[in-house]
Amino acid sequence: MITIRHRKGVFKLIKRFLILLTISSVLVGCSSEKKEKGPGLGNRNQPKEEEASLSSVEQLDKILQNSIKESNVLLSQFNKSLDGFYTGNTSNSQFATVVSGIVNDSHELVSSVEKEDVDPTVFELQQKLVAHLNQQHGLFLNAVDMANQEKVNKDTLRNTYLEIKQEQAAIMNGWNNS
Repeated sequence: MITIRHRKGVFKLIKRFLILLTISSVLVGCSSEKKEKGPGLGNRNQPKEEEASLSSVEQLDKILQNSIKESNVLLSQFNKSLDGFYTGNTSNSQFATVVSGIVNDSHELVSSVEKEDVDPTVFELQQKLVAHLNQQHGLFLNAVDMANQEKVNKDTLRNTYLEIKQEQAAIMNGWNNS
């Protein structure tokens, strides 16, 4: 039995596929290269293209879901450590140690998403995700640098954290509504 939640997910995936298919069709139609077709045969590769586009959407969806999940883990660790710094429960050196560990995990996350070989139809969306993850990584690097210099600007870190969370929500809402 298919639940309503599952059905909505299937409809969203189909909707994304159709949007990508439409974009792909427009791009192919605007191409300067003319493809030769036999009389009345149409495009023999159309089913393969549709299958490739659906696969591309599914691949990017998996990358996006996993990346945002890992991103949330890192941001949660950072936020908890920053809260401890505000309350005085975390020292400069403790904050630097925690965030240094986050930096290593963040670097791995950025690298893994950058390495993904995605279809050109979803490349722009992947690059938007990479830019977001790099911005997040920059937050962690700045926090470690501030802590090592014992000049932590908590308000700057908190505001940057909030901006990153808002951008993350915008990325997910844009993806879920496409």
